[in-house]
Amino acid sequence: MKKSTYWKIAPFGIIAIAILFLIFINPADPPNAALFIGRFHSMVVHFPIGLLLLAILLEVLARKPRFEHLSSTIKLLLLAGAAGAVAAVLAGLFLEMAPGYEADTLSLHKRLGIGIALLSFIAYGVRLLDGSPGSILYRVYAGVLVVLCSFLLIGGHLGSTLTRGPGYLTRYMPQVFRSALGLGLPAQDWAARMAATADAEIYSDLVQPILDSRCISCHNADQPRGGLALDTPEGIEVGGEDGPVVVAGVASESEIMRRILLPPDHADHMPPEGKAPLTAPEATLIRWWIDEGASFDQKVSEAAPSPLVEQIFAGLDLPEHRTGIFALEVAPADSTAIQAARATRLAVISLGENEPFLQVRCTSASDCLNAEQTAALRLIAPQVAWLHLGRTEVADSALAVLAALPHLTRLRLESTSVSDEALAHLSELQYLEYLNLYDTSVSDSGLQHLSALPSLRSLYLWETDVTPEGVEGLQQALPDAEINLGLTLPSVDEDTTSVQ
Repeated sequence: MKKSTYWKIAPFGIIAIAILFLIFINPADPPNAALFIGRFHSMVVHFPIGLLLLAILLEVLARKPRFEHLSSTIKLLLLAGAAGAVAAVLAGLFLEMAPGYEADTLSLHKRLGIGIALLSFIAYGVRLLDGSPGSILYRVYAGVLVVLCSFLLIGGHLGSTLTRGPGYLTRYMPQVFRSALGLGLPAQDWAARMAATADAEIYSDLVQPILDSRCISCHNADQPRGGLALDTPEGIEVGGEDGPVVVAGVASESEIMRRILLPPDHADHMPPEGKAPLTAPEATLIRWWIDEGASFDQKVSEAAPSPLVEQIFAGLDLPEHRTGIFALEVAPADSTAIQAARATRLAVISLGENEPFLQVRCTSASDCLNAEQTAALRLIAPQVAWLHLGRTEVADSALAVLAALPHLTRLRLESTSVSDEALAHLSELQYLEYLNLYDTSVSDSGLQHLSALPSLRSLYLWETDVTPEGVEGLQQALPDAEINLGLTLPSVDEDTTSVQ
């Protein structure tokens, strides 16, 4: 048999094997191979859509005499599109075995996909028999193309609904079109909600908009991935297949916070890879809501905002609340500079929409703030507000770059080898509010470099070499700062408990 013959029959052989595989496997307990094949559906499905829409466009053009030569190309596109549609349908049937898809939407999407494959072959066959405009077959062919185009558009929309959640197409639709379709006003983001009322509710005005934009495309009542629906208070309270995701009053024990705070490349990180992660302020607000009891009707005025939450409120577009660096006019960082920093394995995240300030974190503990990263950091220096170097092997010499970060407000150096001398680089950081030096060798000598920091409010010195006298001296210099030394047990002399 000739090689060309092998290539002609190979696709049909693959399709036949896939069909047999589908027939004999148990959909309720599919093997990993089936789920693996299904993952290719999202990639394969775009080829027939593009080919078939191009064929329809060329068919419209071919009605003009000067484009008649496109007829042979149209036939090829229809055949290739039909074959691609079959491959997409087969991959989709495997993907259907994975849990988490809304049944009614999935069923209609599947039927449209099968219809697209059949109509594509019908269109190809009719075009092959008689492609002359005006004939009865050509009119049938034109009708098939109209139906095919409709199926492609509707099927594509349903596909986006399955993967991105209800309202994906209309979420950012201009209001003039929303009004024409009777969709009403779009959901406001949390900053706009806060700006609209001084009596905002923590959940409905702050937390729910974050969940709406980041989570409910996969975790909604119609498509509860992992059995978890985050679009209603009832769904949040029930949790998912693995149990509750919110422990009221204890954010540190809540599964939702654990997933949010995992490294972005972790398999359990949420949102998953390919979707925009929560910004630092968004994660902070959810943590605050949980720590405050995860109430669904508590108002902001009834809660006690932490310093971090107050800082976020200061970053809202409310002039009377903007303080510190958020009251400054700072231009956003150049996008190429941000990408350059990320290319050096620095994690760079915005502190909020419409805010120029950034959070930066080393992703490699053993190679933190190397020469390449330091150079990249200097390019975004005016915008760096939060810097996380904790639990890394950052060298003292690399910390010289801190002096070049004029708007740094939060710095984490816990469990590093930072020395007293390195803290001299912090002495000019007039906006520094939070500093974590837990589990370092910092002593009273290093505290002298911190005594002139006018904005310092939170300082962690647990498990360091500082003395009570050194801390007392720093407290006198910074009376508004909260200096955390961890749990201190009374000495034997101080213990007044007697044993009878």
